Amino acid sequence: MFSEKCLRKHVSIIHAYSMMSALQRKIVNVLLYEAAEKNKNDDSSSVSIECSLSLSKVAREARFNSKNTQYLKEAIDGLASLKIEWNLLKDRAPTDVSFLNLRVLHGSPTFYQEGVFKFSFHKLMLELVENPAIYGTIDLDLQSRFESKYSHSLYENSSRFVNLQKEKTIHVDIFRKMLGVDGDKYKSMREFSRNVLKPAIEEVNDRADFLVNIENIKQGKSIVGFNFSENEKIDTAKTK
Repeated sequence: MFSEKCLRKHVSIIHAYSMMSALQRKIVNVLLYEAAEKNKNDDSSSVSIECSLSLSKVAREARFNSKNTQYLKEAIDGLASLKIEWNLLKDRAPTDVSFLNLRVLHGSPTFYQEGVFKFSFHKLMLELVENPAIYGTIDLDLQSRFESKYSHSLYENSSRFVNLQKEKTIHVDIFRKMLGVDGDKYKSMREFSRNVLKPAIEEVNDRADFLVNIENIKQGKSIVGFNFSENEKIDTAKTK
């Protein structure tokens, strides 16, 4: 069961690689939702949608419970300069979208003393969250509960495969990127499994409304990829 605020994201902007923190991943979805709602009533010829939001609302939506406002500002501001590799699984995307220079935010946010800031998204980005042909559904309330960036990323990436009735095979190098693992970290499969994969699966299966199952694909003794499958959790109360 989804909450009132859900975001349908085209899979090309879900299956992506960046060094976003867990907080930044949550913030992006909160800002995208706000901008997409405003864009529904926009008929201007501008290439971007400009929005304003209070820091307190972002903190509440992202479950940022600290009083360190400066840290929150820095997390938001850092989104404008993040380099992102989009569409890692090479899914179909609108032909007019160029991923080469597509940024999360269209320029840097502007902060004001009243606790409000302005931000903008290019309309090309918003096209990818407005009635996308292939998508994952992100529950904004649920996504705010994830503590690890790896868990949050696994939740987003898995949302696309729920109830597809088939497995998805992903090469290990692509999968590491999808989870946002730095190329220099957890190079051995043992480290990757212990520090990234197992904790992420546990947190997603505990908090999400679906279950993730990931099986190793081996070539000899080496793990070269993973088989993905997801299913919605069964509401035991309704089955009794």
